[in-house]
Formats: sequence, C-alpha cells, structure tokens
Amino acid sequence: YHFGPFRISPDQRTIAASLDQPGGAQMGLLEIERGIFGGLPLLNNNSFPAWGPDSRSLAYGRAIIDAAKGSRIQTIAGNPWDWSPDGRRLIYRNVIQGLRNEIMVQVLTPDRKFDGEPRVLAEGMYARFSADGRWVAFQSPESGADEVYIIAFSNPQGKVRVSTAGGNSPVWSPDGREIYYVQPGNKLMAVSLKIIADSVQPAVPKELFVLPVSETPVSPFDFAKDGRFLVRADIQEGSRPLSAIVNWQALVK
Repeated sequence: YHFGPFRISPDQRTIAASLDQPGGAQMGLLEIERGIFGGLPLLNNNSFPAWGPDSRSLAYGRAIIDAAKGSRIQTIAGNPWDWSPDGRRLIYRNVIQGLRNEIMVQVLTPDRKFDGEPRVLAEGMYARFSADGRWVAFQSPESGADEVYIIAFSNPQGKVRVSTAGGNSPVWSPDGREIYYVQPGNKLMAVSLKIIADSVQPAVPKELFVLPVSETPVSPFDFAKDGRFLVRADIQEGSRPLSAIVNWQALVK
C-alpha cells in the first residue's frame, strides 16, 4: 500500500489511513490485528482522518461519518484536524483566500450534529488536542518558518512556541506531558512539558530518530498508547508502509 496521512483509533484497534490511488486519495480502515484494509466512501479531499473518542465516528474530507456503517452523519466546512476527548468539539481547517489557514472550532451535540456557529481558535494547521482537552498543539509560519506552538483551548490569546529549529505535524503523548513533531531533515523530535495551572513550559527539544523517508511527508507518524510510534517508511519499490518503532527510548541513549 502507498499510504498518506493516518491516525490510530482511540481504542487502538484500527488505523484510518489515506491510500494513494491513480484516481486520487481513498480513505480506508486498516484492522491492526488482522491486517485487513477496507475502503470508505469517497469524499472531497480524503487526506486527513480524525477519530471521535468512541472510535466509531470519523471525520475526513469534509464530512463526519459512522465508520462502522460508512454512512454520512454531518457535512463540515473544511478538512478536519482533530476531535476533543469529550467528543463535543471538532477542529478543522479554513482557508482564507488561498493564503492563510485558520483553525476553526465547531461544537457538536451528543449525536454529532452542529451546535451553533464555528469560531476561530488560531491561525495555523495540523492542530491536535491534548488528552485532557485543555491544550491544542499546532504549526504556524508566523515566525517566517513553520514552528510548533501550544495554546490553551479556553484562552487562546497567548501561545507558547515549542520547536526551536522548525517543526510540523505535532502529536501529543497519551499523558499530555510530551509533544512529538517533525523537524527539517525528517528528524522526529520530543519535547517534555511542565504544566502548572494554566501555563506550559516546554523543555529543550531532543531528537529521537530520523524518519525512514526520502522526503518530508505530511503527518508521517502517530503515537500509540502503549508507547510505540507508527511511522510511514520508504522501501525499495517506492511504497510507504506503516512501521512500528519499538524500544525507541534506547535510540535516545
């Protein structure tokens, strides 16, 4: 398979992955235990999947679907980035005149329908909620280059820069005490976070390992709750399989 962006479901049983096809990207589900890949309904722009906390609701393209049935629940205005842990908020991309990217917040009802109008959270891309829903990590080019930032979801006025030498595609650790991201040169970086009340203090970024890719893909990794990284990797025939990096702590030493 030639995979694009992907996400592990909250129950860790399924991977939603964009599959490169001759006619365009096709979103599908990969059962981790059995290794079976099945396609989902074609939507406009299938690239970025975002799981709901029930591991059944899935947002991709410009819609929310029931992944078990493959049925559409709700159409959204932009490509999704992430779902809050309580299932009540979806953050997605809004493009302004083809030049700027806004991160929008849409409140949802318990049955995953819209509740009120969306609001702007920040300017940036590839946003991800922390495990407790209090913080959002994202990338922004406001410094002149893409860097990773964190903001408090309830008070997004002040943001904290996490990366120091460029960064994209941030992912939280399950406990919310660490951020992982890709630095130029395909370096996977880790930053420990000290969170006190409503403030966050990032430590110095540390390189974990270099991603096994020949170019810098979009969203090339995800982090499982058992401490494993799932990464896209190049192999000789040019495909990009998903690979699990185990015992990665030893690589840091």
